[in-house]
Amino acid sequence: APNPYMDYGIIYVNIPQPSKATIEITDVTGVTHIILAADVELGAGMHEFRAPTDLPSGVYMVKVQSADNVSSGRMVKSKEAIPW
Repeated sequence: APNPYMDYGIIYVNIPQPSKATIEITDVTGVTHIILAADVELGAGMHEFRAPTDLPSGVYMVKVQSADNVSSGRMVKSKEAIPW
């Protein structure tokens, strides 16, 4: 399920082995926002990154790629609090 957020979202990434990584957020129109470029080496373990605060409300696809691993998920940015 998507993880809705209002002010900023946190993207948690677990890297199994030290490697260069890329994190991309793509909106429904296909515009991609690079969070982390492929020339950055990350150590093994858990890392966290903030999603851009200037993104408009909407649904976004998040793609994380490192070494031999690719994973993806969805996130939702909302202007209003989301009732549970």
